[in-house]
Amino acid sequence: MKITKRQLRRIIQEERKGLWANIHAKKKRGEKSNPNTKAYQDAKKAGQKINKEADSMHEEFGYNSDDPRDELANQIRMASKDVHGRKDVYDLEGKTMEELEDILYDLNDSDVVRSLQRMDRDDMEDQMGRDQELSRAEMAPGRQGMGRRPGGSKSQRRMESIRRIKRIMKEVLNNG
Repeated sequence: MKITKRQLRRIIQEERKGLWANIHAKKKRGEKSNPNTKAYQDAKKAGQKINKEADSMHEEFGYNSDDPRDELANQIRMASKDVHGRKDVYDLEGKTMEELEDILYDLNDSDVVRSLQRMDRDDMEDQMGRDQELSRAEMAPGRQGMGRRPGGSKSQRRMESIRRIKRIMKEVLNNG
């Protein structure tokens, strides 16, 4: 039987779909996984761990809903706590998604947040070993490295090297 290119591409694409495509196809066919296999037990443990971590994150940030408006409202509360010192500065009930996004954008664009970000960046750079009292010239590396070639195109560099060789040859001939 001869296989056309189109059929071959389709076969390759089905092979590339990966683990989750195989799992979904198996579920669709009505097959169940064998709970006694090591792979099933490892996958189950990993899923439980992920769910546990997600639940702890939701509890930590006070977010327990799948509604994106609730998520935006929670982000606004956290940002307003950083900016104003308390969470419930804004009345968020009945606001549309666009209004919530505007509030969050305005909070993140405030001078207080910018200064906090600048302080965090300076702290991180200090931890990495940057000294703020040094000038840019003092922070620059002492050398350029081993034999950095000059700028310009290849032909320009070639002409410069030819001129340099001619100059050296004239000096040698005149001195010799």
